[in-house]
Amino acid sequence: AGRRQVFLTRSDGHGFELLLHEGHDRFGVEVHAHCLMRNHFHLLLRCPNGGLSPFMQSVGSMYTRPLNQRLGRDGPIFRSRFRSLVVDSPEYLARAGRYIHRNPLDLSPPVGLASYRWSSFRCYVGGIEPPPWLTTTALLEPFGDDIVSYAAFVSDPESGRESDPARLGATIGTLLAEHGGLDGRGIERVVAAAMLDRCSAAAGVTIRNLLG
Repeated sequence: AGRRQVFLTRSDGHGFELLLHEGHDRFGVEVHAHCLMRNHFHLLLRCPNGGLSPFMQSVGSMYTRPLNQRLGRDGPIFRSRFRSLVVDSPEYLARAGRYIHRNPLDLSPPVGLASYRWSSFRCYVGGIEPPPWLTTTALLEPFGDDIVSYAAFVSDPESGRESDPARLGATIGTLLAEHGGLDGRGIERVVAAAMLDRCSAAAGVTIRNLLG
């Protein structure tokens, strides 16, 4: 909300991860990737028993209350309802995990992906034992459980290109909401048109399909 910082101390990060653990146990929600940034967070979840909304409501409210109490304020700290996208293929699963794990590249000064404390990536490739609430098998399986190959996939700027027109639109919307606080079909078309002006011929076909 208002692009204010919501993770202020290391204790905030630890507390949020504890809530993920509690939500995992309470709602049976699998956490496959996470990344905490200064004013937002990303989660890659699987909900075999349903329960996504109760899980997110529990995590959000139980994080918000003590933070507001500590800062002497009230009201929501996260803007509106959480944004969710359905992961419906192995390819999209890999790209979603990659996108989440690459978020620290937006920080200034830059942070090494494997050394960033508040991302699950270090549990995949940094020799850190995954916590009991983090599931790593699904993202590693396509790479034969080879952490070197997975690390290369995440780190390579070219490896995560999106080719599905419908999904590309959702990706643009997510990026706009995250970085600019903008929403709506009009601005998405502007961004897609700008991409079209700078992309390869093959990618241009995809974006033209997106623009109709």
